[in-house]
Amino acid sequence: MKVTIVTAKGTDKREVDVNSQNLFSDELKKINQERLSIIGKNITLSMEKGQRCIPLKDLPAPRNRPSFDGIIIVTERGTATRRITNKGTL
Repeated sequence: MKVTIVTAKGTDKREVDVNSQNLFSDELKKINQERLSIIGKNITLSMEKGQRCIPLKDLPAPRNRPSFDGIIIVTERGTATRRITNKGTL
């Protein structure tokens, strides 16, 4: 089954296969890597409300997130708890 993902503020559409479990972590990483290879590395990014600019080549690669599955956090000003189900991207 194919799903259409709308990107670039609604101006671009991509069709992605839904068979994989990590649809949005794996497929979107591939799409972003394609975009980076198309635009090249000599682009500057504006950061901190235009106060600082850095070259795209100095931007670090995305890291995997750790798993927080099963950790209990306190909510509602300390009167309730809930269990986190975030599996991470390791």
